[in-house]
Amino acid sequence: MEVGPRKLVWQGAIPLHLELHSSEVSTVPPPSPFMTLAPRHGYLPLLVDYIRPHFQSALPPGPDNIWFDYKGLPLKWHIPTGVLFDLLCIEPERPWKLTVHFRAYPSNLLTAYEGSEAAKWTFMNTLKEAAYIMYGNTKSVMNLSQSDQLELWRSLVKGDLEAYDRVAMRLRPPLPGGITKGFLSQSSSGETGVDTGASSKAGLESSFSGKIPLKIYVRAIKAAREDTVMVPPPISSWDEVVTLTRPFEIAKQQGVRSTLRDALLKVFPHLFINPPEMHKEKLSNTGRPDGPPSGYLEAKVDNVHEDFEKSRGTLADESAISSSDALESHSLWKSHGVSPLPPPESLSGLESNIKFKGTVRIQGIEPNLDLPIDWIAKNLCGTEHFVHMCVFTFVPPSINSTDKD
Repeated sequence: MEVGPRKLVWQGAIPLHLELHSSEVSTVPPPSPFMTLAPRHGYLPLLVDYIRPHFQSALPPGPDNIWFDYKGLPLKWHIPTGVLFDLLCIEPERPWKLTVHFRAYPSNLLTAYEGSEAAKWTFMNTLKEAAYIMYGNTKSVMNLSQSDQLELWRSLVKGDLEAYDRVAMRLRPPLPGGITKGFLSQSSSGETGVDTGASSKAGLESSFSGKIPLKIYVRAIKAAREDTVMVPPPISSWDEVVTLTRPFEIAKQQGVRSTLRDALLKVFPHLFINPPEMHKEKLSNTGRPDGPPSGYLEAKVDNVHEDFEKSRGTLADESAISSSDALESHSLWKSHGVSPLPPPESLSGLESNIKFKGTVRIQGIEPNLDLPIDWIAKNLCGTEHFVHMCVFTFVPPSINSTDKD
């Protein structure tokens, strides 16, 4: 039987080459590297039971608290392994060479890791956030029994899609008649569509409208020309990454399917370029001033332990978004000949003629921007129902020179 794209994503894994940090080696010779496969949907610390036995005899005395770094950058344990790989390896490394630590946890740089139970609750909190974006409340997650929560977590750890789906089906509020609401309706075989009992009403899928939860990780890549191959230096600090949590509402009109391009236009209108003559003509027709509208960039959102209820106002009102200093200002882009587009609502008919200044990577794939966003949400979303999207943007070197050291 043909394996669907969602099943393939669940089977995805990153080959790891792990070396113990030299400061923690207490034996001669040092231990050999450890090779393993890390599930894309998983979290790096969950591999500890496989990794520790290999390095245990070489460790100095003291309590263990595992963490990893990539070229000196401590890795955030609450970001799925596949997302870390996509974000940090512009040119993918196979195997991915990481350094593993069991001592000197960098608590000033990373959220404290207190074992798999902490990872489980971080996952559940992120699931609540996604549910709130999709349905306007967190009841479906809050109503899960303790055994269901445990089963959901175990299925993630084991990579068991069938077990995951048995519980995840209960997270989707039913419509009248027993039809399950949500773009995540699908079978564990990877076939997407309306849930069990809805075959006679298949038209619901094409007309369904709702909000898709996006987690977007943005890196600005310095390059002399826009067609330069993007092989940037490694990230030295997480301050170089802007993390956004955004809802995207898919089209409500019958027969109209929102695309990845539509989602990017909504979140990053200033990262699209159209020919200058078309831009001027469009501006003269709309009467809008040159430049992106204020409030289209979201402030950095990076604390997964933040009380989710405090974010209700921001999620409910998409206009209540502040700009982020980590992305370049409109005046800098304009001074280098980059003409930002007017807001998305004035772009009708221009989508096929505009160019996105960057690259998008989702689950290791660089998708066509015309791919329907609901298909992406069904097949490429993470276990917490977020679509994790890595965005790499082109920034001329002279713009980056204004950045703070």
